[in-house]
Amino acid sequence: MIEMMAPRNQGDTLLNENQERSLTLSLRRLEKLLTRLEREADWPEEQGRLYLLQNSLKDQTRQNILRELTAQARAEIIKLADFFNLPSESADRAIHFRGELIIMWEGLVEKESRYLRGFGKVNPALAQFLDPSIEYLVQLVLKMQAICDPES
Repeated sequence: MIEMMAPRNQGDTLLNENQERSLTLSLRRLEKLLTRLEREADWPEEQGRLYLLQNSLKDQTRQNILRELTAQARAEIIKLADFFNLPSESADRAIHFRGELIIMWEGLVEKESRYLRGFGKVNPALAQFLDPSIEYLVQLVLKMQAICDPES
């Protein structure tokens, strides 16, 4: 825990630019994780066709302890950010989703039958069953990506 004994602006000189950037990114990632923990700790289980995300944090005692710990961590992040005068970041959720969709698009394209050779011999019949669905998913992802484009 940082003790605030030094003048506030002294923190400005203790980190070089690379150290400041590294510390800022780590604290920002932690702060985002804390936000997700606070928001999702009491969510019900989430299920898709290919995944099940259970929630063992639904116990009220565990949630209360988790809230207290996240509050303490958030307070310490604020102290550090203020002391070192770390920059905050403003981002658009649409741009975040667009970035994830770009990565997803690339990953889907790599699942076309012609690219699966890197995982072993490809059954000649695979393309007719897999590729049309992959192409359709790619088109859907591209449309979602376009919607998330701030210039659209």
